[in-house]
Amino acid sequence: MTNKFLIFILLIYGSFSFGYSLKRCFPKLGNFSRPLSKDLMIFISPIIILNSLWSLKFQSRIYWFAPLIYIIIMLFSLIPSNIYSKIRNLSNHDKGSIISSALFSNTGVTLGGFICYLLYGDEGLYFSSLYISSFLPFYYLVAFPLMNYYSSTSRFSIRQSVVKLFTDPTSGVPITFIITGIILNFMKIQRPILLNYIVTHILIYVSTVGYSFSIGLGTSIGKSLRYIGHTFFIAGIKFIYNPIIAFILLHIFGYFKLGNLIPSRVILVESFMPAAIMSVVLVKIFNLNEDLTNASWLVTNMMAIAIFPILTFIQKFT
Repeated sequence: MTNKFLIFILLIYGSFSFGYSLKRCFPKLGNFSRPLSKDLMIFISPIIILNSLWSLKFQSRIYWFAPLIYIIIMLFSLIPSNIYSKIRNLSNHDKGSIISSALFSNTGVTLGGFICYLLYGDEGLYFSSLYISSFLPFYYLVAFPLMNYYSSTSRFSIRQSVVKLFTDPTSGVPITFIITGIILNFMKIQRPILLNYIVTHILIYVSTVGYSFSIGLGTSIGKSLRYIGHTFFIAGIKFIYNPIIAFILLHIFGYFKLGNLIPSRVILVESFMPAAIMSVVLVKIFNLNEDLTNASWLVTNMMAIAIFPILTFIQKFT
């Protein structure tokens, strides 16, 4: 387990630190952050998703309801973020950023999916991909209209959000591969062994290193530290509130009683994830408080260094 923890630290935080250090030395390299992330979302992540959904064996009802559980946990995060915003009397400019940070967690191969792979092998990666498959539709069809409401420069109608979901390559390509993977699975078409080998031995690492490096290139600390107080509230949602909600849901549906505990454990692992970089992207699009969201992302992802050993301890009791 120590070796896995070192791999986790070196690949994710080592790549991030390398990207950030390069940007500090050569500021113009920061311009490559978004194009690199976009290329990974179009050319690498969809292949991982395709292989995962093609490989899954839908053994029980948790496989059918996993994407819905992911949405439920995201929706529950709206409760404390709204209460906090009202108590602090935040403006819409700040409230939208708090909600965006609370809604989306780092569940993909940049952190959550990679941890699931390290802890549970190929099956952990496969189920993680299924679990977060509802992210993109939720992001464009729910979060876009919601952030549009808080924005002082309204930019997207619901119709435009739907169009963007299917026409933007960063969402359209992954969704196409999600659908294709499920269809191939249900048609019982044999998955090429070489595809699985390339994904689980090469692409998962390329994706993790690439995303972490690109995020490092695009990170600016500076003014974000002024919002450190808000970040601890977001950390409370990510590392305490969401796991409690996930644990309750799993027990209500009796998923811990199933013979195969990996799906339940993956959901629990994913519920511990810090803020997602996609929250920052969303806030940029709608001209909300980017510094606040940057601070939430940076602090919670640094705190997540402690997540791996904690999760290895918790899984012994589930």
